[in-house]
Amino acid sequence: MKIHLIGVKGSGMSSLAQFLKDMGHDVDGSDKGVYIFTQDILKKAGINIINFDEIKYNDYDIFIAGHDFINSDYVFKALESEKIVYEYNEYLAKLNEQFVTIAVSGTHGKTTTTKIIADIMNTTLKTSYVIGDGEGKYINASNYLVYEACEYKRHYLSYFADTHVILNVEFDHVDYFVDEEDYNDAFFEFASNAKYNLVINGDEKFSQKVKDIRKNIITFGLEDCNTFQAKNIVDDEQGLKYDLYINSKFKGVVKIRRNGLFMVYNTLAALATASIYISDIDVLIKAISNFSGVNRRWVETLIDDEVYIDDYAHHPSEIKAVLNALRTKYKKRKIIAVFRPDRHSRILKFKDEFIEALTNADQAYVVNFPPTSKNDTHIDFDARILCDGNKIKFFDETNESYQEIASFNHVVYVFMSSKDLSFIANKIKSKRME
Repeated sequence: MKIHLIGVKGSGMSSLAQFLKDMGHDVDGSDKGVYIFTQDILKKAGINIINFDEIKYNDYDIFIAGHDFINSDYVFKALESEKIVYEYNEYLAKLNEQFVTIAVSGTHGKTTTTKIIADIMNTTLKTSYVIGDGEGKYINASNYLVYEACEYKRHYLSYFADTHVILNVEFDHVDYFVDEEDYNDAFFEFASNAKYNLVINGDEKFSQKVKDIRKNIITFGLEDCNTFQAKNIVDDEQGLKYDLYINSKFKGVVKIRRNGLFMVYNTLAALATASIYISDIDVLIKAISNFSGVNRRWVETLIDDEVYIDDYAHHPSEIKAVLNALRTKYKKRKIIAVFRPDRHSRILKFKDEFIEALTNADQAYVVNFPPTSKNDTHIDFDARILCDGNKIKFFDETNESYQEIASFNHVVYVFMSSKDLSFIANKIKSKRME
């Protein structure tokens, strides 16, 4: 089948394109001319990207459109040509008919946890995946599929997977959800939609509401009430280590070369989910120690004496968690943070929380919103709203600003945004070599 993806450079769309190509479909896509890191992944996978005006609509059997393009002229032209068109989440939902499926949701940690689940399940069961770091894969003859389920605009309510996972629930996407109650209601409905199993963070108040309406619930967390519990947590320069208890019984020691309490929760969720399908917990514990990470989530590079971290953190809680984890791993280094906001509404709503989070760095810089970012607040402001004296400075991308930030020695540079900041990191590296 010949399939064309409109907006193929989107991280989920890129992942789906690779998955479909692995299944044997003839796949290509179209997108804007601006560089996005996923185009390198797509090129490596042999998936061609064309301009929108090059689309030959009669050449394709199916069109899949990214969320930003579902109301575009390109979709309208496909429909005019009497072609079948799916929105991204609609097509992903269809895959529930073909596989035993696991849908991973939560405000934070979806991409990482989805990939951990795929990795540890593949030790025993062939498991395909579609995740939000731009990479996806169909494993030949696999019966299992794990995918990321995003809550934005309630897209994940299209999914009725065999197992639903909720990592955490913290108010976000304020440009769409009316308030925290509206946001929580969407997660409640997602929890209700699971066909068979629900895996949920039992340490959160949200889980208490869900327990009243669901059976087949597996909880994870640090408190004694959880099915999967972490005790005796050690978080140091070597990574994380904790004792795993299942139904109050010790099952083994979990080790992973990652830092941060958020990774304790992510790994607990992954172990709880995989255990539904794989009974040998020792196999899962051993497999989790080999997790190597995902794109744009704590991607670490060492050049000379400096450490460079690329991370997707774009919510105050995520920024704070990343900076705290860096403090644990790099106790003797200063942390220089560079943050680029993406949505005006999120910054306006959580301004104080962003400022508080960024002050956990020794020095923080904020880059202005991307040129493509639309102000969805009807209030005129830019990223300078986050500046706080000399502790949080505005990074105006001038030669002087690059000289200043490149002058630090023996530090960790951490670049945090939902948008790619590699161009800034590369310029800093070049400045340091001058």
